[in-house]
Amino acid sequence: MDSFSWPASTRQVAAALNVKTATLAKAVSDGRLDLPEIGSGFRRQWSFDDFGRACWLFRRQTPAEVLVDYARRQRSKAAAGGAI
Repeated sequence: MDSFSWPASTRQVAAALNVKTATLAKAVSDGRLDLPEIGSGFRRQWSFDDFGRACWLFRRQTPAEVLVDYARRQRSKAAAGGAI
């Protein structure tokens, strides 16, 4: 988890929220997740504010709670011998 930094990639954000990147992209493109400068509807870099909005939309949790859950999942994967 120590490699999670801002701005974050869409892949990192999806992993932290435990959703597919396509699900995240759909939320942005259909307007459920209002982000500035989305271009074609899929944003590659996420600010912490963007991440906060996504945390509330998908998990109804604060960014801190989501990142703690993400860190736990990553530690569990590592303990089980899985790739991080």
